[in-house]
Amino acid sequence: MQRKRTNITKVTIAKILKHGISPIIFTFALFISLIIINYIAAVKSPNFDVTKNKTNTLSKESLNLLDQINFDVKIKAFYTDAYRRRIRSLLDKYETTNNRIEVQFIDPLKNPVAASEYEVTQPGSIIFETANKQTRINPPIPGQNHGEREITIALFRLMSDQAAKTIYFTTGHGEYSITSTKPIGLNIIKDRLIEQN
Repeated sequence: MQRKRTNITKVTIAKILKHGISPIIFTFALFISLIIINYIAAVKSPNFDVTKNKTNTLSKESLNLLDQINFDVKIKAFYTDAYRRRIRSLLDKYETTNNRIEVQFIDPLKNPVAASEYEVTQPGSIIFETANKQTRINPPIPGQNHGEREITIALFRLMSDQAAKTIYFTTGHGEYSITSTKPIGLNIIKDRLIEQN
């Protein structure tokens, strides 16, 4: 017994006419929706901070400062590959919040020429520069990391029109040391003065 050949085109058209065109429209709409959702997730990358203390969000002070930056800022972080993960996530927040900020990581061991140009002698230094001004954060004390506070203060120094002032401390007569981190030391005062340029 010979079976009839089925014409696939005729069967498809018959099914479309029988069941309507709505399944095709639904499939097409679903496909377009998936493309849009994928684009938003990949390119726009919305961030939601669900931590209790908002540890994954910049502070209000930092956000206010970033709103005022209307000039190009290049941040050059001199970190080795092994130590850049934490600081990268922090600097990425600044870069994504203000598109005038550009972050570049440089390994001073792999690129000694760039390290020499910016007078970086050890990993952990961060250079902030505009067209006509530059400031820096020196490497942190061993066991500590650079935080949001230091980065925001460095950006503030770039915005300040005030030139750096010189302050002298006398020594040799029992004065407190500006490098001492003991309770009677003046290291905290020195740091605050540096923060204010």
